[in-house]
Amino acid sequence: MDSLVKNGRVDRGFMGVMIQNLTPDLATAFKLDRTTGALVGDVSPGSPADKAGLKSGDVITQLNGQPIEDASQLKLRVAESAPGSKVQIGVNRNGESKTFDVTLTDLPENKVVKSDDENGNTKSEALAGVGVADLDQNTRAELKIPAQVQGAVITEVAPDSAAYQAGLRTGDVITELNRMPVKNAQDAVADTEKSAGNQTLVKIWTKGGSHYLTVDESSQS
Repeated sequence: MDSLVKNGRVDRGFMGVMIQNLTPDLATAFKLDRTTGALVGDVSPGSPADKAGLKSGDVITQLNGQPIEDASQLKLRVAESAPGSKVQIGVNRNGESKTFDVTLTDLPENKVVKSDDENGNTKSEALAGVGVADLDQNTRAELKIPAQVQGAVITEVAPDSAAYQAGLRTGDVITELNRMPVKNAQDAVADTEKSAGNQTLVKIWTKGGSHYLTVDESSQS
């Protein structure tokens, strides 16, 4: 509420990690005696987490001295923290406990944003909190995206967004929106602005192939 009154929007903290829950099998593989915590699958280059020293394979167990039970709890607590605030992250790295001071930032500015109509009224926002970029040669090489795949690569997904709940993740490539082909980031932005209703049909390419999913914005406030 304070953020809405002061800035006219909700500012959410951003750390820059892709995380997942620990299953018993993963806990065994990482030589852990518990399944609590959030396993870091990837760290975004140049992100606050990257600058602080977090690495893929770290298990985040604490935030500001409070235990982290699972990935959802960590996402919520980071999102609730103000951009610019410093948080202390406790991790288990190869069986050794470490702490890192991470200065959170705001979500990157290349996300798909809401647009206003001629009367200044805000239209409904499709794929809120999703950041996209064009596919260049470096991105294709880094993510091993075949040349025949055309679209916009997802650079960020807000952890509390409907898009994240639907399954969109950083590194996925949006190839269609509502059955319309997406060739680049500009297409993705334009198609979300045209979207009618609360549900968006998205076709994405991942390393496992292409599949469809629906993003329902009606559950978001």
